[in-house]
Amino acid sequence: MNTRVRITHHRENQNIHMEEEEDQVVEVVRDASLLLAHALFVCLFLCKRARKEGLIGLHADRRLGNQASNFQLL
Repeated sequence: MNTRVRITHHRENQNIHMEEEEDQVVEVVRDASLLLAHALFVCLFLCKRARKEGLIGLHADRRLGNQASNFQLL
């Protein structure tokens, strides 16, 4: 009976440890996704501002008509 109690406690401890590791993984993934979302927002904001100030423009090559469009950094 004593051995059975030890095995049960060992399994419970393993389950608790696995739950703690799963919680840590969830936290890391959540933090990484928030960081990625923030970086994307900053990039979009900077691109919008650069376009507004005329630093980035979409120019069509008139010799080729609308077939060739390229981004040109001024």
